[in-house]
Amino acid sequence: MSSVLDYLYQINGVVSTDKTVLQNLETLASAAGCFLSYDIHDARWSVIINEPTNSVAQFDDSNIIGPITVGSTGLTELYNSVKLEFPHIDLKDNLDYVTLTIPDADRNPNEPDNELNIQFDCINDPVQAEYLAFIELKQNRLDTVVSFDTDYSYLNLKAGDIIDITNSVYGYTNRTFRIVTIGENDNDDGSITLNITASEYDSDIYSTADLYRYERSDSTGITTFGAIGAPGTPTVNKFEVSSRPRIAVESTAPTGTVSGMEFWYSDTAAALDSNRVYNLLGTVSPSVGNVFTFGSQVDFEFAGTLANTFYVKTRGINSQTAGLFSNVATTSYTPVQVPDALNDNTEVLNGSGTNILSSLGLSALLALLNGLFQGNTTSGSSWANALGSSQAGVSSIIAGNNISITSSTGVVTISSTGGGGAANLAAGTGITLSTGSGVTTIASTEKWQGASKYVQSSEPTGAIAAGDIWFKV
Repeated sequence: MSSVLDYLYQINGVVSTDKTVLQNLETLASAAGCFLSYDIHDARWSVIINEPTNSVAQFDDSNIIGPITVGSTGLTELYNSVKLEFPHIDLKDNLDYVTLTIPDADRNPNEPDNELNIQFDCINDPVQAEYLAFIELKQNRLDTVVSFDTDYSYLNLKAGDIIDITNSVYGYTNRTFRIVTIGENDNDDGSITLNITASEYDSDIYSTADLYRYERSDSTGITTFGAIGAPGTPTVNKFEVSSRPRIAVESTAPTGTVSGMEFWYSDTAAALDSNRVYNLLGTVSPSVGNVFTFGSQVDFEFAGTLANTFYVKTRGINSQTAGLFSNVATTSYTPVQVPDALNDNTEVLNGSGTNILSSLGLSALLALLNGLFQGNTTSGSSWANALGSSQAGVSSIIAGNNISITSSTGVVTISSTGGGGAANLAAGTGITLSTGSGVTTIASTEKWQGASKYVQSSEPTGAIAAGDIWFKV
């Protein structure tokens, strides 16, 4: 198994003498990732390598003659998958087939399936063939084509060159295009202009997912159900200081029929990955459908305890086999569990869906009140001292002082059968009543009242029982 090509492009195949020289040249150029072009300056055929490069000429209103014609490919004409046919070296150059697909997330809304068929007669390495097929598929989706005239000074340009265009009408600012054709126009006034047709260019099309070489042993020439490539290197995101410390691992689905993605980890600090002992963290299955789409993101979370430094790798599986492991990602992880802060906006629901914070607050308040009154009306409690030794409440106070209360025509009269009148009510409370000129004066010796006693001092004294409340009267 190898994940590195000795050469990016290498021709391995035969050409047919039944075909024309130009047809064979195009076959060889496509296998080498080149554009075949006729160089009018040297009067010979040449090639332009299909690779990322810089613009060689800039065009704007100062050197574009007349209007710019802009066209694009219709939605139904866009390719979103490619079926690749090539002679596979592992199968003694018998034909093999690989299908590559653009993920649904990268397609346009309501875009129908449309497959591009490519045949490479002179490529027998699967990684090289897939790489070229990826470029062809991605280039097809850059569907903007422009055409315009310019002056004769740009005769040195040739098909395959990269140019950039700035035009305020179409919102172009140094937008790059690759020249498809360039021709001469002989105008009626004797002048010569050049007509350039160019297609949209983006250097990102040369960046593809990780492609790996896997050995083929079947003789049918058809990719089997068990042929699974390797995923891209996983990305590990850590949530170390949290109420739920965890790691989140992101991977991408590899080529082949992938019905699940496995996530493995190791805490063995070995220099070689082959010497590490890996354990399976978990397996993720597709939420929709039976298989993962090639290149789609697969996420996995783990909230258990891991070593401070650990290693993670992933692979695709199906019911028949497991694919190649990805490259290894390593990170350090020191989880610290901290509680979430409660505030006025925090909602915590119980099993019935009710916010329990209000219940907790009410329970705390009731507990405080229960401590204040000792939760009963027995002798010694604050509740009993306020309302009497029995639950009769105010009536006990009245009965203990020979006081009667009557009401007639809206007037409430308080009288005492003990002869002491209102003074009986004040007796023993530290309150004195005196009457003069029809005015009753109430004075107090400022006794301290506790839960079960009165204290004639400036501060409470004696044992204070739990829940007792002291106040001056």
